[in-house]
Amino acid sequence: MDSLRELLLDNMKLPSPPNIALRLLETLKRDDFSYSEIAKIIQSDPALAVKVLKAANSDIYSLPDKTTSIERALAILGTHVVKNIALSFTLADDVNLSPEHGFNINYFWKRSIIAAIGAELFSNYLQFQEDDIFVTVLFQDLGILILYGRYSDEYSKLIKEKNSSRIPFATLEKRTFGVTHEELGSEILREWGLPGKIYVPIRYHHGYGNAPV
Repeated sequence: MDSLRELLLDNMKLPSPPNIALRLLETLKRDDFSYSEIAKIIQSDPALAVKVLKAANSDIYSLPDKTTSIERALAILGTHVVKNIALSFTLADDVNLSPEHGFNINYFWKRSIIAAIGAELFSNYLQFQEDDIFVTVLFQDLGILILYGRYSDEYSKLIKEKNSSRIPFATLEKRTFGVTHEELGSEILREWGLPGKIYVPIRYHHGYGNAPV
């Protein structure tokens, strides 16, 4: 069917990076950003502000008094954690899938978040410091959402074939769509401007032996 480039250039409605997350990423790239500036961006999205405050007031941080200040929450969580929260919990709203095809979006994101948390905990256990491992694992199957969103019927058949055979997903996707979900997801994140340390591992997460050294 479509090649990777055709998928990205035709009239397919690709998800955009969430506006709030994009603004945060752009601001955090600057050396002179301030917590007050980041706080203003977060406060422009009440739902995100609530999530940030909820995270800062969680039992993990054991605060003696609950905080209602976004700037204080930033000081507690750190800008990297806040960036992960923004990316993690706003992207889901940008990918709309028709429920009639039976795709369980809640299960998909729950599975993705559990995998991301597990990867972060495991990397800490191994004393491997990589700030973007949470986001990388969270987004590793983004291409599945994109392919399913455009080719719902075809992807449903592909899933059934995978469940009834031992053919790898990548082989079925390549045969059916001309591209695998890891190739597509990686390219989308690259076009969004995310760093290579995020989109390159995603590109090879089902074939890490082929990843560039």
